[in-house]
Amino acid sequence: MFGWKKASFDNYVEAYNLYGGGISTSPEVLQFLHCRLNFNEKYFVKIDGNGNILAAVCVWDANYLAGDPNVSQKFSNPYPVCSDEIILPIKQGHQCVLPFKSKFLSCKNADNVINGFHILNAHREICFVKKLSGKTVNTRNRELKRFFNNGGKLINILNITTDEFVDIYDELFFMRRQIHIDKKAIKELLDEIPSLKFGNILFWNNNPAAVQFVIKKQCVNWINFDFINIGRDMNLQDSSIGTIAMWVNVRDAITLSEKEEVEMRFSFGRPTFDYKERWCTKEKLYRVITL
Repeated sequence: MFGWKKASFDNYVEAYNLYGGGISTSPEVLQFLHCRLNFNEKYFVKIDGNGNILAAVCVWDANYLAGDPNVSQKFSNPYPVCSDEIILPIKQGHQCVLPFKSKFLSCKNADNVINGFHILNAHREICFVKKLSGKTVNTRNRELKRFFNNGGKLINILNITTDEFVDIYDELFFMRRQIHIDKKAIKELLDEIPSLKFGNILFWNNNPAAVQFVIKKQCVNWINFDFINIGRDMNLQDSSIGTIAMWVNVRDAITLSEKEEVEMRFSFGRPTFDYKERWCTKEKLYRVITL
């Protein structure tokens, strides 16, 4: 086990509070999922000679890192928690061998995990919002001002109930994709962990126009924002409505991160669409090679 010892959930919480992690590996999300799905979860820690925790990990299905999308799919996880990146709570500078599998280890842990490799990982990457130029910010703000001048308004999702948000998101998602979301699963997640809530809904002439569904989790050195999906009224002629829906959330994420004086990690997921090139830079994902 390369020095890893079995541990408790409380040990894991201690490590996460010390060293941070991602949304899918946060104690709140793990506890939520473990109460509803049988991942056969186990916790392990590395400790130093004085008994201090250096690293912690939650393992699913015997030997996979918790949050691994393949395991989530295997167990039919209906809850909208992104698994595009797995960030483990490991002390900066500590190096270890992970005897657990995944192809989605974050570059945050690249220097920690000796047996993590990008070159052997089909060049998997993830997109994070980059530092936007002054020109881009001015352009986005002009689009937003025009939206307001033409009858648009914003409502922060913290100012409405979870039921109202889920109904609006479902309506706009169906307009865009002609399928419905799992309203029960989203409502259950947001009601159980309200701190995940983040973002704004765009209204045009008092009707829902667009929403980018984002969840957030702050840890010791950064704030994670995960872009889950987007819905919009496809009948609106303003082609920038989707861009505005994304911009108001990115703008608020920047403001919050600066206020908290921590790094912003706003994920747009895997590089699947061209528009992400305009918003993001790419970070490598690592495969953990085990025996």
